[in-house]
Parts: sequence; structure tokens; C-alpha cells
Amino acid sequence: MMALLFGGFIWYSNRPKSPKPWNTKAIVVKGQPGVFYEDDGKNIVVLFNLTNTTDTDYEIVSSDALKIMSRFPDSLSGPLDQKSTFLQVPVFIPAHQTVSAFLNDSWTFPTRKPGESDADYLKRENADFDASTIAGFVIYDEFNHYEIDLPRWARSDSQKLKP
Repeated sequence: MMALLFGGFIWYSNRPKSPKPWNTKAIVVKGQPGVFYEDDGKNIVVLFNLTNTTDTDYEIVSSDALKIMSRFPDSLSGPLDQKSTFLQVPVFIPAHQTVSAFLNDSWTFPTRKPGESDADYLKRENADFDASTIAGFVIYDEFNHYEIDLPRWARSDSQKLKP
């Protein structure tokens, strides 16, 4: 009987465990994100006010355990290259506090043709790039198993990045 109980305990403790679900409520965005364009027009910086709803402090010291993906109306992109899209770290959010965090995203724009007017360049550039299809970003923190949904920034769909 003891061998049966011991065997049952060993089997129970070694059985495969279900993966932990992504926590979508631990870190949430408060308010509408702000968007800024750097002078060269190739970098966009989105400001998010992140609120830690948990009872423990939250810290990101490195982006190694993060996967950042673009959210579209009905899908997600694959993980974005962290050389072009990255969360500025470190990020420290005390329990039940709100902190501003910055997401940088670089865009590749067409090279301006010699003698091309501003209007013609913007028209050609806007035809090549349309951020209106992006519904926001999602950060997956693999260490804490947090899913942080970053909504679309406040901007008219007709506005495009300017060089």
C-alpha cells in the first residue's frame, strides 16, 4: 500500500503542468498614449503611462525577455526586431503606481530624389508607408508572463510621419 501511495505521489508531482496563462491585468495603460517624431522623421516615440495593478514592484532591466509585436485589427505580427522597435529600459513601476514608459520604433523611408519637392516626396513616402493599419503594440514579458497591451496612439489615420 505504501509503495502504491509513493508511486502515485511521484507520478502526480512529475506530470506535465499546464502553461501559466498570460496575465493581461498586471500592467495596464492609463490614458491615451502620446506620440512624438524625431527630427529625422525616421523614428517615432510613443509615450505610455503604465500602471502596475499588482501588490509587488515591477521592473524591466533588460529587453532580452521581452517580445514586442505589432497588433493589427485581426492578428499580430511576429516578434519585431529589437534594433528597430524597443522599449526604453530600465522601467521600474512600484506596486499600484503609474510610470511613463517610451516605445521607440524606426521606420525605413524612401530616399529623397534630387530636386524632389517636399509635396512630391511626402506623397511618395505616404504611398509606401501607412501606419493606420497598426492597432497598437503588445509586449510579452516572458519572465513574469505578463502581456502588456499598448493601444494605438492618438492620431488621425490620415496623418503620416513627416521627414
